[in-house]
Amino acid sequence: MAMNTFRSIILVAATMLCTAAMAQQKTLDECVYWFNHDISTTQSLGPSGASIDVSSLSRGLHAFTMQVKDSEGLWSGAVTKYFVTLPDEVEGTTIVARQFWFDNDICNAQILGESVATVDLSNLSEGLHSLTMRVKDDAGLWSSTITKYFVILDVEDIQQVSIVRYMYWIDDDVDNAQICDIQANKGETFTGVVGIDVSSLIAGDHALSWMVGDDRAVWSQIYTEAFFIEPQLGDINVDGTVDVSDVNILINVMLGRDQAENYEGRCYINDDDTVDVSDVNVVINIMLGKY
Repeated sequence: MAMNTFRSIILVAATMLCTAAMAQQKTLDECVYWFNHDISTTQSLGPSGASIDVSSLSRGLHAFTMQVKDSEGLWSGAVTKYFVTLPDEVEGTTIVARQFWFDNDICNAQILGESVATVDLSNLSEGLHSLTMRVKDDAGLWSSTITKYFVILDVEDIQQVSIVRYMYWIDDDVDNAQICDIQANKGETFTGVVGIDVSSLIAGDHALSWMVGDDRAVWSQIYTEAFFIEPQLGDINVDGTVDVSDVNILINVMLGRDQAENYEGRCYINDDDTVDVSDVNVVINIMLGKY
């Protein structure tokens, strides 16, 4: 921490304590301080305060505590502030070491060296484990740690299974999920294509969610994919029907009373970036079943 910043902390604390003393018409007689709750190392600042040298403190978090005494010999309560002393600014440019350990056992941390290496898991038991890693640069500084979790399976419990069913639903309608059986030979993975009828869905964005089940009655995790259904040609307001309301929209756009961008459906029926009578005629023919 910079000396100016540390001095400001002292002055703020002293000001608070002096204000309390002055409210009772007393004067500040002495100010003492100590670091890291070690009251045996108490030092005096005198009544007016001074800058404090923290260069001898190690890098990291520290506590600064101070107390003042008034002209009647009464001590105030202790005020404690926390601060961090930072290392000299030395820029690291290269990673020189990689350290890792399992299951929070930092006492048995291992060094990988300067290059990527294979980590031996053979001594770990079956079940959930954690791998924690950090790196050190050429300035001698360690990074923060990164932890990943993994599972070691019991090989004897692994069985050959087959996918025998699947379940799917559209959007959030899980109550109407469809469950279907499939045929696959033992030990084979089902890779066939499944047809799903989406003709009843309205135009716009949708989501298909599905999962598969094996012959042990175990379901997989849920997978979800988004898809989009294009509006029917001529259905300008995307209400599922081509009717007079769509014709009126096109007429209003053609006359400048409305904007084509206000509608999800395609107003430029002829793809010429202009709404005119020809577009209106196409929609009328669609409505009458002639298109």
